Amino acid sequence: MRADILSRGFVLGVVAVALAGCGGGDDDSGSSCTPPDVSGVVYINDGDAQAHGKGQLPAGVKDGDGLNVGLDMGGVSGDILPDNFFTETCGKTFTYTARGIGPGTYHVTYTVYDNNSESTPTLFEGTSTNTFTIVNNENVEFNPTF
Repeated sequence: MRADILSRGFVLGVVAVALAGCGGGDDDSGSSCTPPDVSGVVYINDGDAQAHGKGQLPAGVKDGDGLNVGLDMGGVSGDILPDNFFTETCGKTFTYTARGIGPGTYHVTYTVYDNNSESTPTLFEGTSTNTFTIVNNENVEFNPTF
C-alpha cells in the first residue's frame, strides 16, 4: 500500500515538471525554456544556398506561443519546414537557418500563433524591413529588422 502511494506521488511529480516546461509564461517568469532555433528547408526557390541569423519578436509574445519563420521573395513565400517540427517561442528572440534556397532577394517573415486553440489564430506577424540577396551557392548571415 505504501509503495503504491509513493509511486503515484512520484508519477504526479514527473508529470507536473514535464507540464511546467516552457508553456504559458512571459519573459520574466524564469522558465527553463530556450529561445527557438527554426532550422530547415524552404521550398519556394529550389537551390543550394542557405541563410541564417537572429530575429527579434515584438513585445507581447508569450513563452509557448507557436512560431513559424519563413522567406518572402515578393509574390512567392514559404515557411521554413523545421527539423524539429513544432516550434514554440521562448523570450523575444529566435534564430533561424533556411536551407535549399536559390538565387533571389528575400525578406524574412514570422507568424506567432496561439497553439493552445483549436483554430490556432494568428497573434502577431511581421516581414523584415531589410532584405538579403543570394546569387549562387552561398551561406549568408542575415539578421532581420521587423
